[in-house]
Amino acid sequence: MLEHIFSSKTRVKLLNYFLRNPDQQYFVRELTRLTGEHINSIRRELGNLMEFGLISETKKDQKKFYKTKKNFLLYNELRALFTKTDTIIEQEIQEDLDAIGDVDVIILTGVFTGVETQTDLLMAGKKLQRKRLENVLEKFSQKFGKPIRFTFLPAEEYSYRVSITDKFLYDIMVNKKVVIKDEMKKVLEALQEQKKLEALKEAEGSESSE
Repeated sequence: MLEHIFSSKTRVKLLNYFLRNPDQQYFVRELTRLTGEHINSIRRELGNLMEFGLISETKKDQKKFYKTKKNFLLYNELRALFTKTDTIIEQEIQEDLDAIGDVDVIILTGVFTGVETQTDLLMAGKKLQRKRLENVLEKFSQKFGKPIRFTFLPAEEYSYRVSITDKFLYDIMVNKKVVIKDEMKKVLEALQEQKKLEALKEAEGSESSE
């Protein structure tokens, strides 16, 4: 059965969306836009996937919607095949992100690591070339089957938010993540150490004055 399922390029693109987002419903024109394939090819392959038993069809507001059937015999195996490619994608995006500007911190989370966070890509630094970044994100949004959210913080703001244990950054740091680049780590560690020493001196000064 597997050789039949993977025998079409359009079908593989559809599988990428259905298996990465099993709770998402899609309609035909949406899938045409997402995959870049012709509408007739999409309709034909949706019919094939329904015949295999991998997706179901429902009608709502005169539209047909398609969704993954999690009770499909090979659902777990197929989903595992597509999620295993995430490591390769991480390597690709690392290469592409090297040329997006003067960025000191690049951390992948969210869609890249399978955890619930408010962003998928965290960056900090001096300058970001947004047009280049948009091209990179568009490329990988297609592969993941959903838009990739990003956050860029100026270096000073990032340092400050780390120092106050900002909740947004804390949630990213304690969850599963892929650190591509972190040139600010040593600087932040030095600042934190300096704060500890200052607090210790202040405490010693208070004791001596008593």
